[in-house]
Amino acid sequence: MTLTEEYPEGLGSTVPQIASALPDDAAVIAKLAFGATREDAFSARIDALKASGRDQFVLAGAETHVCLLQTALGLRERGETVYLVADACASRRAADREGAIERMKTCGVACVTTEMVLFEWLERKDSPAFAEILELVR
Repeated sequence: MTLTEEYPEGLGSTVPQIASALPDDAAVIAKLAFGATREDAFSARIDALKASGRDQFVLAGAETHVCLLQTALGLRERGETVYLVADACASRRAADREGAIERMKTCGVACVTTEMVLFEWLERKDSPAFAEILELVR
């Protein structure tokens, strides 16, 4: 997992509720470019993830029409498979969010929902995490 923070010195770091839920091997990358692929540290992280066999990128977060859009487009320019978790994205104005989602779709980004992602990753009802996931989505 990779988390980016846009200008944390001025805008603040990730809220503790999210930061504390990150897995131990998560990378937190501070950035100034709106599109994370324009940051060397993020590009290096993507290369490392691809080398480990990861070939899909799932995006969620704030400022859908700025940071998520530009990151998704940058990943697509690199030829990556990109999924946007549409119900886990936000913009201050609904029209900005909706416009960004529509643009991403036309550029080959697949739009999915949180439940779609959770159950695709879970794969089976007899998974040990099934009950926990079920509680989250009910």
